[in-house]
Amino acid sequence: MLNLSFLLTAIDVEHGACRICEEFEAIAERALGAVATTEELMEMIDYIEEARTKKMLELNQRVLVIQLSPCL
Repeated sequence: MLNLSFLLTAIDVEHGACRICEEFEAIAERALGAVATTEELMEMIDYIEEARTKKMLELNQRVLVIQLSPCL
C-alpha cells in the first residue's frame, strides 16, 4: 500500500521550496527597483535592511528545514 502521508509531506516540501524561491525573487525585484524621491530612497534603505537582517535569515532557516526533510 502507498504511504500517502509521505506523499503529502513531499508535496508540502515542494510547495515550501517554491514559496521560498518566490520570496527571494520578490526581495530581489524590490531591491533592484528605481526610486524617484528621497522618501522612496529612505523606504528602500529600510526595506533592504529589514530583508537583510530578518527576512534572509528566516528564508535561510526555511531552506535548511527543507534540506533536512526526509522527503529529499
